Amino acid sequence: MDGLSFLLGLGIGGGALLLYRSRLARALNVLLEETDQSPPNIASSSQVFQNLIALRRENQRLSRQIEAWEAMLDRAPLGFLIVDEDSQLLNCNAKAMRLLGIQSYNPTEPKLLLELVRSSDLDRLIRKTRKTQKPQRADWLLYPVSVNMNQTPQNQPRPLRGYAFPLDDNQVNVLLESRQEATVLAKARDRWTSDVAHELKTPLTSIRLVAETLQSRIDEPMRGWVDRLLQEAIRLSNLVQEILDLSQIEQTGRRIKFAPVDLPQLIQRAWQSLEPVALSKRVELDYVGPSYWIMQAEEARLYRVLLNLLDNALKYSPPERPIYLRLAVDGLGLATIDCYDCGCGFAEEDLPFVFERFYRGDPARARSGETVSLGVVTASDGAVKTEVEAPPLSSGSGLGLAIVQQIVELHQGTIVARNHPDTGGAWMQIQLPQKPN
Repeated sequence: MDGLSFLLGLGIGGGALLLYRSRLARALNVLLEETDQSPPNIASSSQVFQNLIALRRENQRLSRQIEAWEAMLDRAPLGFLIVDEDSQLLNCNAKAMRLLGIQSYNPTEPKLLLELVRSSDLDRLIRKTRKTQKPQRADWLLYPVSVNMNQTPQNQPRPLRGYAFPLDDNQVNVLLESRQEATVLAKARDRWTSDVAHELKTPLTSIRLVAETLQSRIDEPMRGWVDRLLQEAIRLSNLVQEILDLSQIEQTGRRIKFAPVDLPQLIQRAWQSLEPVALSKRVELDYVGPSYWIMQAEEARLYRVLLNLLDNALKYSPPERPIYLRLAVDGLGLATIDCYDCGCGFAEEDLPFVFERFYRGDPARARSGETVSLGVVTASDGAVKTEVEAPPLSSGSGLGLAIVQQIVELHQGTIVARNHPDTGGAWMQIQLPQKPN
């Protein structure tokens, strides 16, 4: 009995010892596992800490760059502004505030740009950029508006040019430049050319009369020289007259006399005056549009616009290819005239400048490429004969489209120069209201 009790106690004690040992081993394993995992956790925490330090340094670097760019933009010669999708002013530099006459601006409290700047042209530029998602450019006059409605602004209108660029989230960035100096220089240039034209008109008329008199009295071998002299005198006289006409349009344009004009009939009249040249090149006018449509215009000036467009198209059209003219009228009384040819078109880099005075673009469009024979020159002893050819005559003065633009704008219309996608030729599009204000 005592032996059995001893064995039973020994078994119970051994079992308890094994259980304790098992628990101790289990606890030891858990402790070892935690010890094994602790080095990676320490390494991970250290890596996160290092990344935070690097991120902080990068953030500081970017902040310094932003401050440098803001300082640069604030001192830039161009005005800079950004508006959000609702046309609220988000940011602008000091130059933009001066150009637009913004008295105060708080970037933490965005306001509608139209509340700060009363310029429908600027707002139109922004809306067009946001709609097309393409860069846009516009020129306009900004008329200063006084906060006090009883006070008349003393500042003169400011000629501005804006370049707008689409950004993310329908935001728009606008760069502004003052055109004041360019406008002053252009006026000085125009005044100078007008004065020179007045001085040249009389002597050129005298040279032309002398050349016409000599034409019928000089011997045949020398007549080529006189013909050349007369052609150049006529060309210079036309140039002088165009300068004077352009000056007159600018000075007296606001006194334009509107009267009812049948636009389709005026188009046909302009083409009929060019028919002799068109027949020699076997070029026809492909007209599509109404046969009768009355608008308010000054007939003589509008006739000059149509004549210039058709003459240019005829000049650069290849033989036996038509000139296209489309006239469309919408329900609001706006007439759209599309005139395009099958020629070489404008060079892309020339398109922004085709309406500037004296601008001559691609030589392929600027000259006819034909030489003028001056006949045979015989020496006094009759022993030497030399055939002389002159260089090609210039086909235009560079003033025609400038005059066209002035006349179109006097009729409260617009004109745009492009290259037609189907023919590749020059494409002039004019829009005219039926009843200008």
